[in-house]
Amino acid sequence: MSSICRSSADCKYTLKALQIVGLANTCPDYAHSKCSGRFFASITEARQNPEPDTEQVISSFPTRNSLIQAVLASSYIPGFSARSTVMLPSELGVAAAYDGVCTNPLPVPPGE
Repeated sequence: MSSICRSSADCKYTLKALQIVGLANTCPDYAHSKCSGRFFASITEARQNPEPDTEQVISSFPTRNSLIQAVLASSYIPGFSARSTVMLPSELGVAAAYDGVCTNPLPVPPGE
């Protein structure tokens, strides 16, 4: 994976590609069922102006792809990870998102 970054003149915008490869290779097909209710991804929902962006905590993952996309969104660094926000599957109820630390640096899972 590091070869992707080394082959680029600079590593900007390659982080998302590295994460996709890593997650696709390591997450088993049933990862979403094991993580649902146990893993809490804090993301910032990117809304259209003039609405402010809002924090979301996602812990239900109907598919493996929705889990991977939530992980990508929760670790997305604006201006570094990729050229645009992470587009999430419709089953998560959020269209576009980026790292939750932008709206809440210390998220608490619901009910805690």
